[in-house]
Amino acid sequence: AAPDAELTTQPGPDGRAATMVMSHSAHGMVLLTQGLPTLPADQSVQAWFIARDGHKTSAGLLDPANGSLLVADLAAASDASSLTLTVEPHGGSTHPSDNVVIALPMSS
Repeated sequence: AAPDAELTTQPGPDGRAATMVMSHSAHGMVLLTQGLPTLPADQSVQAWFIARDGHKTSAGLLDPANGSLLVADLAAASDASSLTLTVEPHGGSTHPSDNVVIALPMSS
């Protein structure tokens, strides 16, 4: 276990929830979700680190089978104020859409 691991859980509308465990010393983050909407095959859920200055960096696509995400590079998380999940075209996009599924506050 990483001594600096931080746990954040965020309930959302309609029974949605996301739990994030992040450790800067272990250089990683795990995100687990529940109750996210079922998407058609041509859409994906993508996670974004949203920096305090508004800059948005992709953290990756959630596994469609279980709604989880493992991030092994936290460079973009260093100044993030939130981790926001959005619905994007299948395979993700370069900029987040306005279709926010849930957002978790971060204390970088």
